[in-house]
Amino acid sequence: MMNTTLFEPEGTAVAVPDAPTPLPDAPTTLPAGRQVVLDAVPTRHALTRQRQVPAGRGRWFDWSANPYRGCEFGCGYCYARCRDTSIGHTFLGHDDPQDFEDRIYVKHGFVDALQQDLRRRVKPGEHIAFGTSIDPYQPIERRERVMRRSLRELARAEGLRVSITTKSQLVVRDIDLLRRVAKRNAVTVNVTITTPDRRLARFLEPRAPDPGLRFWAIRRLRDAGIDAGVFVMPLLPGITDGEHDLRRLAKRAQDAGARYLCGQVVFLREPSRSHFVRRLRQAYPRVAARYEVWTRQGARLPAEVRGPLVARVKALAAEHGLKTRLGLEPPQPRLVRQACFAFGNASV
Repeated sequence: MMNTTLFEPEGTAVAVPDAPTPLPDAPTTLPAGRQVVLDAVPTRHALTRQRQVPAGRGRWFDWSANPYRGCEFGCGYCYARCRDTSIGHTFLGHDDPQDFEDRIYVKHGFVDALQQDLRRRVKPGEHIAFGTSIDPYQPIERRERVMRRSLRELARAEGLRVSITTKSQLVVRDIDLLRRVAKRNAVTVNVTITTPDRRLARFLEPRAPDPGLRFWAIRRLRDAGIDAGVFVMPLLPGITDGEHDLRRLAKRAQDAGARYLCGQVVFLREPSRSHFVRRLRQAYPRVAARYEVWTRQGARLPAEVRGPLVARVKALAAEHGLKTRLGLEPPQPRLVRQACFAFGNASV
């Protein structure tokens, strides 16, 4: 089993600001000649029913919600570059996986569709997961504010389970609304942190916020009474599985007040696989070759690679007093009353 990282671990952790003012932005500098094209697509439904899963594995969530198509953060390993028409760009006529981060689509009418879905499709106690294929707090959210408007609608509902997965500290902007939603629903924010190493994070996630800002966001959320923890997703064997880095990640999660830490090993479907391997090959050809072998027979890495790494993450979480969850297991509801929704003068 490989247990080395691409970079030597840094000796000093990044200082996490107590109250940065103004709220710091994710990196916005683009390489020469690169542009992000913004467009809109019509939306009939805001929520997508989770597919049936193999017997014994359980459903991770009931509904997924992604207010944008494409993601500016440009994470090389992202599975959402795949050709699956439900999340990928192929459906919109983009065959180049690079388009996933270069062409961002705002789902026009998303909030209105969410209101209708909450009325007519969602059942009491069901789990709505935001950010299952894109980051809902990517930079365009500062301007479009689709998540903020969505949270206003969710604040009118009761008896639901709501989770948000993000790499961005911009989620802190919406603490006021998250607290309102949490009064009558179970709410949790999963902050994705694949590594505490700033240089490695910049290589893997070129335009995502610094890991230190993500730990800061967890601290702010927890101080506000919002359930929050760390998704070490994906775990990248041979890249982010160094013992020092994993232990440092668990310690910083503990210090930030995270309630849980859980990990899932990367899976690479085409064209995500080719895109990620090509990026690795440019700087780390030996690591790239190993991933080519691991994923030759399928999207998931061999069980003998995945199993021990996930077990190590669980052990580190337990050692640091953090809860663990498998994959995207939904949070337990705080309320058991029947869900109800009230919009204007109508209620069901």
